[in-house]
Parts: sequence; structure tokens; C-alpha cells
Amino acid sequence: MSARPSDLLAGPADGLVSVHTVLAAWRRARRLVAAFAIVGVVAGLVFAFGVSQRRSATTSLLLQYPNGVDPSQAVQTDLSLLETRAVARAAEKSLGLHQSPVSFAASYHGTVLSNSVLEITARAGDSTEAVRRANALSRAFLQFRKQTYDYQLTVVEKVLRQREQALEIELTATNRQITALGTTPDQPTAPDAPTLSDLLTQRAAQTSGIDQIESQVETNVLATTTVVEGSHVIDAAAPVALSRAKTLLADVGTGLVAALALALGGVTLAAVVSTRPVRRADVAAALSAPVLVSVGRMRRVPWRFARRSKGPDDMTLVVRHLVGLLKSATTKPPALVVVAVGDIGVAKAAVGALDRRLAEDGFVVTVVNETGGALASPADDDVEAGADARRDGVVVLAVLAPARGAEHLREWASDAVIVVTAGRASTATLQSQATMIRAAGLKLRSVVLVGSDPHDDSLGAFMVPVSAEVENAPAHRRAPKAPVS
Repeated sequence: MSARPSDLLAGPADGLVSVHTVLAAWRRARRLVAAFAIVGVVAGLVFAFGVSQRRSATTSLLLQYPNGVDPSQAVQTDLSLLETRAVARAAEKSLGLHQSPVSFAASYHGTVLSNSVLEITARAGDSTEAVRRANALSRAFLQFRKQTYDYQLTVVEKVLRQREQALEIELTATNRQITALGTTPDQPTAPDAPTLSDLLTQRAAQTSGIDQIESQVETNVLATTTVVEGSHVIDAAAPVALSRAKTLLADVGTGLVAALALALGGVTLAAVVSTRPVRRADVAAALSAPVLVSVGRMRRVPWRFARRSKGPDDMTLVVRHLVGLLKSATTKPPALVVVAVGDIGVAKAAVGALDRRLAEDGFVVTVVNETGGALASPADDDVEAGADARRDGVVVLAVLAPARGAEHLREWASDAVIVVTAGRASTATLQSQATMIRAAGLKLRSVVLVGSDPHDDSLGAFMVPVSAEVENAPAHRRAPKAPVS
């Protein structure tokens, strides 16, 4: 299929979501994002002044460890002991609180300051309670740690005492054998019986083993006592100074960041999953027609207030474009169908301004309203007067529905223009609108995009193949086919 060169550079949408697309969506939603930011700041202020701040208190402990133990590993073990339910239950019991150990454990935490210093931070509703909890936690932790070391010492001492009892039994047997030998140590009573010297050596080893066990028990007791008694509080619990300015800044900053994340995340998600085109290139690709005029947002106002609406320059631009399309229409008298897609009020305002503009130039048109709104109806005096009425042109404002189609518009005109509100119609809706217009034999000459993004850098042009123009042209305007020889 060959395509006729055009002065317009075709630019169908690529359908890709890029960073540029997301940034453009953010710019379009800047008012919404600003509103969310204000709500986040207000929420942070309300939280800062309306909700009582929890206070904290800290206490520091100096921990002693046995010789030969890696302090960096041992202090991590003590940190784990601090966060156990046993410590939380003991501290809670001493405080007289009635809450679960799990919830109480969530109100404090430990921090390793060095290999021998552990800091405990407790939180509560006020400074006094925070200090009370920190002190109770330090006592409960040191007591639980003492019980842990005492239990380990008990287990080790039990094993050593069992070994000591076995050696004492062996020593008693050896002493009996030595007594039985009497005064003849060098003459054994049996071939395999030990001699007196062997028994004396054996007794010396058994006695030495018992002494070693006693020494080891005493050493373990001394080491445990040193570890337990050497671990103590070096900094009594004291409340943490609370900066009102930092707290206020943190609360406001948290509310602002959360609100911006929510707003920008929602806008980004909407931009990714949205099927409603906003860019000129996307609208032109969906309608297979060029977007020759794109303007900003215009208020939905009655015709008589159109001059007072925002963006009068935009309205003038749209009206000039519609005047050009009407006067260059192929039918006599000229006629133009204006199809509204999205905000019907904007299309009504544009047609009303067009009617006034033509009336000022002495050009009388019949405005036919197919939307059922408060526009001039087909039963105007101009239409009812028939052939005697002066009619320099016809403008039809219509809203197309797939169930009805656009065939009924052929009795009015052969040329059409679509007024689209950016972001108000899906790609499928735009495609069905263009298909209905072309199926009815109307020529879709242009698209007017209202509410376009001022930062949109796409051209919005579309190249129509020659064969498509011929097929969509009315029967009386189609060129006859050359006879086949």
C-alpha cells in the first residue's frame, strides 16, 4: 500500500512508558501532589503537637568476661540475653506491669558500645517511667546473667566432682593394695600383680588428679565470681534529652515524605497502566488523524460567558480553526460535524463561540445540537423556514455512541472534526469514534485536543494513506476507476 507524501510528518505513538512519560505525568498532577504534600505536613504537625511523644532513658553496663573468651562474641551473646523473654518477664514483674513479655520487650533495646560496654534504652510515656524501666532492666539483666554463669559453674563442678569421686575410689583401692603387700614390696603375690613401687606411683597420680580437680573447682568459682561481681552499672539510668525542634522537623519530614511517596507512586502507577492518551502523538495515532490544534484547559461555561472564561486566546485559536474547516468544507452550503469526546461542555462552548464569530462576520449558520443539551435545537427558525430561509452553513455538534453509529450525520455534512479532552477517553474509545465517522462516509479532517500538556513535545501529526482517503470519501466524490483494457 503506497502512501502519499504529506507536509505533516507522521508520528504515531510508540506506546512505551519512559522516564519522560512519568515526569510529564508528575507535572500534570503537580496540584494533586502539592495537595498531598500539604496534607502530609499538616498530619506531621498534628502528630507532633497532638500526640504525646514517648520518652527514652538509657543506662550503661560494664561487663566482665572469663579469661580466654573472645569479648566481641561474648558481648553479642549478652545482647541476645537482654532481648530474651526471661529478662523481659523478670523486669516486668519487678515493675508490677501487666502486659505480655513480648510487648514489653518491644519497648526497649540494647546497643553494643564496645566489647565490654552494653547500653540499654527503655521507652515509656514519660521520663520518670522510662528511667524506672531502664533501672529494672539493668537489674533483671545482671541477675539473669549471674544465674546463667552460676548454672554453667554448677554443671562444670558437677562433672568435676564426679571425676573426683571416681579418683577417690581408685585411691582407696590403691591404698588397700599397698597395705596388703606388707613388708615385702619386691616380692609380688601373683605373677601379674603390681609391685609396691607401681602402686606408690599410681597413688601419687591419683592424689595429684584429686588436687587438680579441687584447684580447678576453686579456679572456676573464682572466675565466675569475678565475672559476676565485676559486671555492674557504670551509668545510672537517665532520661534522653528531647529536642522539640528536631522532633517537630522529624514528624513533619516523615509526613511530607510519606505523602509525596503516596502521591507520586499513585501518579506513576496511573501513568503506567492508564489507557487514556494525553500526548498529541498518542491521540493522533488512536484516531489516525492529525492533531492540528491543541490548547490548554478551558472552563465549561455557557456560550454567553465564553468571553469571560479562562484562556480566551485558546478559545480564539479553536474558533479560528473551526471557521477554516467550515469554510473549506466540500459541501455547498458548507457544513461541519463537531464530535465531542470527553468534556461535552468545552465542545459546546467552542461551537457557541463559533456561532457568535460567524454572526459578527455576517455569516449565518444553523447550529444543530445532537447532544441533547441546552444548545440550539434543529427546530430553529432557520431550519423550519425551509428553502426561504437564508442558510450560509451548518454546524452539527454530536456525541457518537457505538450502538447508534454516525450514519445519521451524513444528511448534514461530509466533513468532521473531533474535539477531544486529554485523558478523558481511552484508546479504544477514540478508535471506535474514528471508525464510526469513517464508516459513515465522513472525512475526519482534524482533531482539536483540549487540556493538552504544555510540556508535550510530540508533534501529533498522522499520515493518511491515499487508498484510505479514497475509501473513506463519499461516493459522489470518488474518482472513477479507469477501465481495464
